[in-house]
Amino acid sequence: MNEGARVTAFDPLVRDFPVEGVQIAHTFESAITDSEITVIVTEWDDFIQLLQAENIRRMKQPVIFDGRNMFTLEEVRNAAEQHPLHYESIGRPQVSSLGVKNKLFV
Repeated sequence: MNEGARVTAFDPLVRDFPVEGVQIAHTFESAITDSEITVIVTEWDDFIQLLQAENIRRMKQPVIFDGRNMFTLEEVRNAAEQHPLHYESIGRPQVSSLGVKNKLFV
């Protein structure tokens, strides 16, 4: 991990994570605040609010990798029309209004 880089995880049922270097956020909002990338690996209802304007603004860099395909591409495109956003998911085209030229994930 890069010096100064940190990993913050959020799961509403997890209060302790046994991996060194991973911090646990106690709220969804604190997990995404100042994040450079948000990775979704669970389908908790908390994540449905990720595309709301106030949550996009919380992120230092609104880059989302959705490993669960929680959102339709139409939902993401609508959000990207309103706010800068880069979104990648599994097996679907990326959506970006950030001007990211290369895919973040292979």
